[in-house]
Amino acid sequence: MQHTHSIQNKIILAVLCIAYGITGIMALLPGTTLLLLADHTHATLEMISFVITSSSIGMACGVFLAGQLSRKIPPKYLLMFALTMGAFILQGIFWTRSYWILLFAEFFFGITFAFSDLSLNVLMSRLFPRTLGRELNLLHSSFGVGALLGPLLITLSFALLHDVSWAYALASVLTLGAALLVAVQPVPIRSSQSTAEVQAVKNTRKPHLFGQLAFWLLVVQVFLYAGAEGGFGNWIVTVLSQSAHVQMAVAAPAASLLWLGLTLGRLLSTQLMRKMWVTEQKLLVLMLLGAGASGLGLAFSMRSLWLGFITTLLTGIFLGPIYPIIMATALRRFTHALSTASSSMLFSARASGLVFPILIGTLITNVGVTWAMIFPAATLLVTLLPVFIAQREQTLQSNVVGHTIQEPEATHTLIS
Repeated sequence: MQHTHSIQNKIILAVLCIAYGITGIMALLPGTTLLLLADHTHATLEMISFVITSSSIGMACGVFLAGQLSRKIPPKYLLMFALTMGAFILQGIFWTRSYWILLFAEFFFGITFAFSDLSLNVLMSRLFPRTLGRELNLLHSSFGVGALLGPLLITLSFALLHDVSWAYALASVLTLGAALLVAVQPVPIRSSQSTAEVQAVKNTRKPHLFGQLAFWLLVVQVFLYAGAEGGFGNWIVTVLSQSAHVQMAVAAPAASLLWLGLTLGRLLSTQLMRKMWVTEQKLLVLMLLGAGASGLGLAFSMRSLWLGFITTLLTGIFLGPIYPIIMATALRRFTHALSTASSSMLFSARASGLVFPILIGTLITNVGVTWAMIFPAATLLVTLLPVFIAQREQTLQSNVVGHTIQEPEATHTLIS
């Protein structure tokens, strides 16, 4: 029976990875064709930049809406809805000739991504409670693969068919196909616990989620990390072109190298945890140290284009596993409030993604590109402080509770 569940879970994991990978393709298309969208809607570059802001605001609003809906709607159906709506909204983004419709479409596009993220978090925490960090790394690496394929799809569509609308059409068809794949999978609607686990929960009642120090430490961790990653991701091409004195088109591969590094880092960490060579928490500390050090190396090596490329890739590799591990820690620790924990963590990440890029842009203007890139690197090193406090707090709590209960295999109630 357990063997059957294991095979079934692996199949569902593969489907979720496919769905998230296609989401990565879909997510990158509007940003890659921003100038074309500006031409479609007769908007200036300054006006079209608000499209990205609109999408980010939609994501931030969507996490709260998704958190409320997930209490009444199973995450499987929430994910199917997000994929289906995203496919149709993507077509609206490309074909509209109204700037205001484009802004609203991007806002709702952001909401669909928030729905996808939250529903995937809940599904993964129910499917893989014991190996959540490892499997979340694998899931997020699939998004990275999609993000790498998105711009390539645009390039091939333009080179072979001289029309990027085919890339948008293919992305929508793939997304609808992913929604259909999710629809036919039996996925967990809740986890069933052993009698020992239930009794343990009763004996160790916890205060409300927002009253727990451990929760806020994790919120701070994801806020600082997401801000640092967003700072690197949004500005790396600009600062590299300015420091190396090259055109932005020449420095543009840095963005792809960062995504490649993120994906490779997640795939590598998945293997390290699968072979049990390192624990999640030790890996988190090592990755934060590595990302901070390589980020500092990037800040001081940007005058050389090739050194900038190498350190960007290295920074991405170290950054990759951090977010999935932090998220897995939160979801595993607060299983009694999955939707609230997930939506709060996602909102913290989205809010940071709005604040840090603007702050770094201000630093570039006032103190220069080197100090601007030192800031996200230093932020990653500062993130070690709440990590150490959280690990110490968890150790003290574990000593109080004791080690009297053996962890059984999780079983699931399925919905087809």
